[in-house]
Amino acid sequence: MQATLHVSFYANLPGTKIATLDGEEAMAKPKYDGVVQAVRYDDDGRVLWVRAFLRRGPAWSDYVLLDRDELIAQLNSGKRIVIGKRVKFLGGTFETSSPVALVEQNGHEFLVSGDALADRDYLQGVPLI
Repeated sequence: MQATLHVSFYANLPGTKIATLDGEEAMAKPKYDGVVQAVRYDDDGRVLWVRAFLRRGPAWSDYVLLDRDELIAQLNSGKRIVIGKRVKFLGGTFETSSPVALVEQNGHEFLVSGDALADRDYLQGVPLI
């Protein structure tokens, strides 16, 4: 099957073209609001802070440092945070893996990703800093 390239024009944005492949946009909006790049744990194994990139509308922030409470607030507000890293020379492009989840067990909240068990904070695959 041969793919065809279609060019769409938006009436409200004169002169703007969006290249599409077989009717789908080639550059779709990412389905996440933040990317965790590195993590720092305290002596008890709880997340102290993370280095992350946050989506600001169509653009991405420089890296920001989020402490545990700020990261939990982002997750509780409905933001989708994933594990990943920025692709070199492509500022708004990331290689992502699993989402970060907030899990409550025995009255305690844990930040986990991947297949990690919820007995402590563990962001699987995130480099320590």
